[in-house]
Amino acid sequence: MLGSGLGVLIAGQRGAELPAKAPQAGKQEASSVGESSRMPASVTTLMPRAHEAAQLAGALFTARERQVLSLVAGGATSVEIAKHLNISVHTVKNHRKNLLRKAGCRNAGQLITKCSAMGMI
Repeated sequence: MLGSGLGVLIAGQRGAELPAKAPQAGKQEASSVGESSRMPASVTTLMPRAHEAAQLAGALFTARERQVLSLVAGGATSVEIAKHLNISVHTVKNHRKNLLRKAGCRNAGQLITKCSAMGMI
């Protein structure tokens, strides 16, 4: 019985050594995989922002849309913008709709936040 206990103890040590070595190798692989998986996550979050900034800063918005955007950011209503730019309220609403669509936003708050973060306002 002592012999079988000793055999189990030795087998247990061998078994303990193998998993201890295996996780270290796995841990190194996991950390390298983890680092690479973390890195693309940060890169993928930065890349769309850089891409969006390039799109928005470029010719994405027309000159009139940029005027409307700055007035919206200033807190003007569609009626006030229409009077200021001497255009129809319906035209202002179309410009606002186009701004939201082009920027990928759902409301004016998102639009202002996104455009000001990108330096457009």
